[in-house]
Formats: sequence, C-alpha cells, structure tokens
Amino acid sequence: MGASTVKSTGLIKHQFRKTVGSETGFFVVLPLMAAVIFAFDLTMPLGIAAGIPYIALVLLGVWAPWSHHILTLGLVASILTITGFLFSSENSALWIVLTNRGLALFAIWSVTLVATLVNRERTALEEKTNLLTTSFDTISQAFSVFDATDTLIAFNRAYEKIFDFPPGFLRPGMPHEEILRWRANAGHFGDGNVEDLINARMNDINHGREFSRERTLPNGLIYSLQRRMMPDGSYVNTLSDITSYRRVQQVAAEKSAFLETTIKTMAHGFVAYCPSSYKLGQSSVRA
Repeated sequence: MGASTVKSTGLIKHQFRKTVGSETGFFVVLPLMAAVIFAFDLTMPLGIAAGIPYIALVLLGVWAPWSHHILTLGLVASILTITGFLFSSENSALWIVLTNRGLALFAIWSVTLVATLVNRERTALEEKTNLLTTSFDTISQAFSVFDATDTLIAFNRAYEKIFDFPPGFLRPGMPHEEILRWRANAGHFGDGNVEDLINARMNDINHGREFSRERTLPNGLIYSLQRRMMPDGSYVNTLSDITSYRRVQQVAAEKSAFLETTIKTMAHGFVAYCPSSYKLGQSSVRA
C-alpha cells in the first residue's frame, strides 16, 4: 500500500471520528446507519442474520460525544432487532429464531455496557489531559519531553514561543531530529553543515548526557537549557528566557567598568563607603 493511500485512509478515519464525535454529526450518522442495517435485516430470512448486525450500530457509540448516547444506541438496536423479527420472512424454526434474537439482544447490551465504560474512561482521560495541558501552558518556563526513541511526548506553549515555531508545527509523536532540523535551518545553531549540527546534538542525546547550557538565538533572545535524563531513557528539556537578566548584568558590568575607569583617572584621592561601611572604591594620588 502506497504512502499516499495510507495517508488518505488516515484522513478518512480522522474525518469520520470528527463527524461522529460532534452532536450534530452523531444524530445524522445514526439514522443512516440504522436504516441500512434494518434494510439488510429485512432482506435476510429469519435465523440468518439473527440481529447480530445491530451490534455495529452500538459500536458507533465508541465515538459518541456522551456516554448516554451509547445507551440510546443500545435501545435503538434492541427495538430494531425485535422489529426485524416481526417483519422478516420465516426460514427457521420459531425456537431457533427466538433463541438467536435473544442472544443478539444479550450481545447488544453486553457491547453497550462495555462501550459505555470505555467512553466514560476516555472522557475522564481527556478531561485530565486537558487539565494537565492547561496547567503546563500557564507555566512561564518552557519544557519539552521526549521518550527513549527521541519522539516528542509533550510540550507547552512557552516551548513553542521561545523558538518561534510555526503554528501547528510541533505535535506529539514527531521525531526530535525533525525539530532540530527546523532549528538548524533557522540558524539557531550557528553556521555550519546542517547535518553535522544535527548529528552533534543527537550524539549528546544518544549518549544520555545531562547538561546545562546557555544559548543565544539569532533574534537576540538568550535562554538557558537544562536536560535531565530519566531511568527509562526518556529526557526532559527545560528552558528559561534569561535575556533581561543577562542584559541587566551587562549594563551593571559596563557601569562598574566605567566607574572603575573614572576612579583611576581622577586627579585627587578619595575613599567611598556605603552605609554598611563596605568600601565602594578608593583612589590615591601621590604628591
């Protein structure tokens, strides 16, 4: 199967889940699918299908917006199973037909129960994930998490912002090398062969090296980077924008150097103390 075919299939599946997962889409797909299955049931003699196809209707609930929608599907599937029994042509002994339909109803409600539990667990997981994501996004410090295969697991908005990644570029599951390649092409690692720059950084990762570094981006932003390795081979990068801090340090150093030069070039001597009796500076001139 070609890559384009796989991609197209994935897009179709994603669009289907998106459509069914919305309230409007769910109630549009539901009657269409129910009508198709019911028509199929009516065309088959009793004892052939035995109401089993209605289980597919319940499975639709896996993508339902709410768990109570699955119960609705179970009820609809049960009604159609009984209705199909009343209107389908006879083909088997009555006791066989009733037994098959009874087993079908049992299967329908078994699947309904399982699908409801799965839906509730998924909803709870999504709520926890959203809460965790929101919490991460409120943290000013940027971070990214990669697993042992150098695959991006999680990140926050500050991480996107500090490197000015294009909207939607970062996504869970993308390889770290792809991120490094974008940064190398953006000039974040300085001049040099892109592949060599990427390999040097991947070499640090593959050897499980922890480090703390400072880097300056082409736009003048200065950030500190700390990498911590986990026992399972995954690692966490934490980054802080220290541009303002370094600029304050630079200004303070320039003022200190200027003051020292001024003191040394003065024609008369002096000693200066701050209120805590700490000597700030001294200059002396020999007669």
